[in-house]
Amino acid sequence: YVLLCLPMVPIFFTCTNKNHRKTEMVSENTVLIFLKHKVLHGASEQIFKPYEMKKTFYILSVLITLSSCKKFLQEEPYNQIALQDIFKDFEGARTVLVGCYDQLKETSYYMRDMSVFADMAGGNIKHARAGNQFQLETYRFQNSPQINNMANFYIDAYNLLYRCNNIIENVQRVADADSSKKNRMLADAYAIKAIVHFDLARVFAQAPGFSAGATHTGVILRKVNTPVIEPRGNPSSVKEVYDELIADAAKAIQYYRNS
Repeated sequence: YVLLCLPMVPIFFTCTNKNHRKTEMVSENTVLIFLKHKVLHGASEQIFKPYEMKKTFYILSVLITLSSCKKFLQEEPYNQIALQDIFKDFEGARTVLVGCYDQLKETSYYMRDMSVFADMAGGNIKHARAGNQFQLETYRFQNSPQINNMANFYIDAYNLLYRCNNIIENVQRVADADSSKKNRMLADAYAIKAIVHFDLARVFAQAPGFSAGATHTGVILRKVNTPVIEPRGNPSSVKEVYDELIADAAKAIQYYRNS
C-alpha cells in the first residue's frame, strides 16, 4: 500500500462497487488513499476498479477546491467597505462625517437619553411609572453595569469616537478635496470628539472638583482607533479626560480658522 497525506482536511468519498457500498469520512491530520500492492510493481492487470476511480476523482476535486479556498477566504465582507475605498474621494469621506452627525441625533443620544438623564437623576423630572419604564433605573438610582439606562448611549458614544478617529486618521487620503475642505472635516471631527468625551465624563464620572487635582476615575479615552470598536483598557483620570478634550477642542478651533 502507498499512503498519500493531506493536512487537516475532512473529505467524504463513496465506494460504489456492487458488493461494497458505503460512505467514508476521513478527517484529523491525514487522508489515507490505498492503492493495491501490484501498482507499485507495475502490474498491468485490472487494478483500478470503478469505485477506486471515483475516489480518485473526488480527491482531485478536493485538491482543486483547496487551491481556490485561500482567495475566497481573503475576500472583503459584502457589507463592509475598506477605509481606503471610503476615503479615496470627498463624497466618501463626507459620508462618514454625516454619519457622525446622524448618531448625535439618535434617541440614545441628544434626541432623548442624554437630554433627560441629568434632570431625571436630579429629580427635576418625576417618573410617572405608568406603563413606560424609560429611565426607571436612573430615577431610582439603581443603574448598574448589568442594567443601565445609559448603556445604549455608552455604545453609541464610542462608535462616534471611532468614526471621528477614522476621519482624523484618513482624511489626507482624499484626492479630490483641497486643504480647505480637509481642514473643515478635521475641525468637525475634533469638535465632535471633544463633545463626546465630555458627555461620557458627565454621565459616567464625577465632576472635576470631586477630588484634589481631579485624579479620580474618569472614562476610557479613545485617542486613536484600535482594531476593536468597543472600549478596552482602564479608565483615565478625570483630569486626563478633560486635558484631552480641551486639546481636541483647540485643534478644532484652529482647523475652523483655516477652512
